[in-house]
Amino acid sequence: GSREAYPYDFGRVSQLMRGNLLGSPFCMFPCEPSWIYPFCSSYALNTVILHDRLNGGDPDDVISGFRDSFDRDFMRPDGRLVAIRNGRLGFSVAAAPTINEAVLVPWLNPGVPELAQRLWWLMREQVIDLDGDEVLPTIRNLDRVDVGNYRYGKDTFARTMVVAAAKEMGDGEVATAVQRSIDSGTKSETKNGVRRYQRLSVYGNLAHTLGRFMRQDSMREVI
Repeated sequence: GSREAYPYDFGRVSQLMRGNLLGSPFCMFPCEPSWIYPFCSSYALNTVILHDRLNGGDPDDVISGFRDSFDRDFMRPDGRLVAIRNGRLGFSVAAAPTINEAVLVPWLNPGVPELAQRLWWLMREQVIDLDGDEVLPTIRNLDRVDVGNYRYGKDTFARTMVVAAAKEMGDGEVATAVQRSIDSGTKSETKNGVRRYQRLSVYGNLAHTLGRFMRQDSMREVI
């Protein structure tokens, strides 16, 4: 077999993430060929933040660049998210709005909490309705894609992301309402003492489990 080795530790991974972020005009970089997702780049941002906080570094240059690019290149005039942009040509394409905004809230909160709070406030105003029959009345067809397996059908994955976002923002009212909508509309099964939602991907079930244990500022305190 090959004797070639690729030795990495936390410091080297963080250094690579910093280089990728600061080496891009968007201060974000593609996680698929040419396609930049702010959600994926938020993982890189948090890697740098966590490493620098543990080791006496300064992540402010990365945080500042990410924040500026997010406002400049990944926000629409109405304040909603541009969830995907081509890193070479700059154009964007349609993406699942509720999923991408909700999933970003917990991962933006550690480094750029003002962006997380703004996204959540806009979702609260434009996406969530606690007074009607449907708590997420504006959910779109693209939000019916389970990004854990790319199957189209139910919007359970989107709802699990909203629960996690609400928990991170300390909005128990929304978290409870959306969780009830999941339980009433999605079949579940219990095996060996573990409950899972049927027809929801492994990623979706794991994200839902994480959301159930979250509380206000969970990710911010961890990172």
